[in-house]
Amino acid sequence: MTDLTDEQNRIIAEFESDAEEAALDAFQEILRETEGEIDSSKSGLLKKLEIYPTGDFPISPFSDYRDPVWKFTNEDNGAPMNVYFDREILGANDLKRSLVYHMAPAFTPFNRIRSFSSTKSKAHEYKFIDLYLLSRNRLSAIPAHINLITTRMLNEALDEAKASGQSSHYLGLFSILRFWLALSHNKLLPEGMNLPEHVVNIDNQERSKDVFDTFTGSLQSWIPYSESELEKLINHSLFWIEEAAPRLLKAKNYIIRSELDTYQKGVLRRATPQTDFEQSMSITIKGTPVLSYSLVEKIKDGYTTYAYSWVAEFAQAIDKVRSAVFVFVALVTGMRRNELGVLKFEDIILDKDGLYWIDITRFKTSTDPNYSGDTDRLPLPHYVGRCIEMLKELRGLWSFYKQGYIFQSAFAVIAVSSDKPDLPSNIVSYLEEATGVERIHPHRFRKTIAEILINLSERNIDIIRLLFGHHSYAMTLKYIARNPYLVRSVAVALEESYSKDFHEILTAVRDGSYSGHAADRLARKIAKRPEDFKGKRLRISILTYVSHLLSAGSPIYVGRTAVGTYCVSGESFNSGNLPPCLIGHPNPDGRSLPDPSNCQIECRNAVIIGKAKIAMKDSLNFYESLLVNGGSSLTGRARRMIHEKIEAHKRHLANLNNEGTSKPPGIPLVEIY
Repeated sequence: MTDLTDEQNRIIAEFESDAEEAALDAFQEILRETEGEIDSSKSGLLKKLEIYPTGDFPISPFSDYRDPVWKFTNEDNGAPMNVYFDREILGANDLKRSLVYHMAPAFTPFNRIRSFSSTKSKAHEYKFIDLYLLSRNRLSAIPAHINLITTRMLNEALDEAKASGQSSHYLGLFSILRFWLALSHNKLLPEGMNLPEHVVNIDNQERSKDVFDTFTGSLQSWIPYSESELEKLINHSLFWIEEAAPRLLKAKNYIIRSELDTYQKGVLRRATPQTDFEQSMSITIKGTPVLSYSLVEKIKDGYTTYAYSWVAEFAQAIDKVRSAVFVFVALVTGMRRNELGVLKFEDIILDKDGLYWIDITRFKTSTDPNYSGDTDRLPLPHYVGRCIEMLKELRGLWSFYKQGYIFQSAFAVIAVSSDKPDLPSNIVSYLEEATGVERIHPHRFRKTIAEILINLSERNIDIIRLLFGHHSYAMTLKYIARNPYLVRSVAVALEESYSKDFHEILTAVRDGSYSGHAADRLARKIAKRPEDFKGKRLRISILTYVSHLLSAGSPIYVGRTAVGTYCVSGESFNSGNLPPCLIGHPNPDGRSLPDPSNCQIECRNAVIIGKAKIAMKDSLNFYESLLVNGGSSLTGRARRMIHEKIEAHKRHLANLNNEGTSKPPGIPLVEIY
């Protein structure tokens, strides 16, 4: 019993460690949007206002700086990305304009804001300055009043935002004040808009920890990639792996065959243009530059010499392939950032059966006193294994192999000095720039697979199935079940998304106020091991539930269908075992999950709890009236269906009204932490 408890405590510790790491990374990502080296050349606001003092210069193809509404996108093409300047405090719209200008991707000096949706979201935070700083101190936003602001006022405003009980206000004000301070310290705002020089940074250790604690207690740290974001990442990666990498391998062979790698610094000097070199080392695919070279022509003593360089350009191309490989490895393994950073080519094993395996060194929960990590060997999809082999082959040229870390840069001059290197940040910055997807992070890849497994989208399932190289989705589920990273990710996502629903279902079962075969099955399980459904132990139960379903190749589904009614299923459906909600659907074999929009309470997967009583009584009255008033217009089949619904409603109502009858007693209250 002690061994079981120890194992459960270890798993709970891993859950909490994952959550803490994810939250910290997410918080730091938000802070990075307003910190780092300033690129003041991107701002240009002061110069523009000097030339156009009335603000009649464009900030987008659709709006000028002085406009009351900034339109960043064409409203005919999707959701509008508009920012409104309708503040009532004197001078507030001028201040907001000067701040929001630096939130636009083209003008931000921090290089971390890459989309207009982020601009719109961050611009929304300005209202907290008016609400908690200016109004509270009876200040306007004119220069004379801005000059009166003190560090104490900023801290009191933050305390007030925290006391509001709305965590988004606290985090939002903290973020916008950091942004304002950073711009002020670098003198990027118009005269009178900068905070006074005596105002010091409010981002001290105590304040940052307090904001972080509020952040972790109220928000899901990372959200999965949307379908469009995942599509952009996958398509970009497929281009560099399936189209660019083979051409780069041909260029590598040309370099070796021509012995270009034997020249000092890889520079080829000739007295005539080298057309063969130029053709082999200049690659463009579908309009995208893949590989190029540098050419320096010199004339000396009447003779022209041609110096061709290729090393830097080839290294940069390899790094783009590396970034593509990162997307696939992160997606199919669920590895953490630090685990990806230490991954070496030697950690990828191809066994005698032609199967790829990956040795993952785990540091977070390691029991090694020297902190050298524990190693797990996990299966790796053949496609991803081949991608890594291709990258390794490219890195075998020149000195690009370096220390053999898969994700280290071929272009970087400085060698990796740490024995536990982090994932290079330029992978993320390049992918964000190339795809337009913001806040790329390994945690989001883990969460994306988890969400795909819970909320099945056919297009995303096809992507995952192809990556894993399986013909059936069930095979992919069984494969994923062998990877504890992904199983835990699914369990965490399931808990985060449905913990309230589980709480509601399990509490109803405890009280005996439930009905349905699925609820009966759940009640029997809880009655056998009630302690496993309390507090943090509930996480272990969810993890076990997920593991069993994945190992069996079964999908995972929990969905709210109506007030007090849930669908709880772990089945794959075909034409032979369709639930009522799928009967009559076209191509039912193509559906793998129930359709909650067409839920029928006579279904074996329905869980009905007490709060459904009123709605069920109304539905019962409706069907009984329909049967009485339908007359000859109702066919025999229609009457039978209505009778079935009436009987199902009566049966569920009887169960709900007879709480405790034939139901397991003594089930404890379930607490969710």
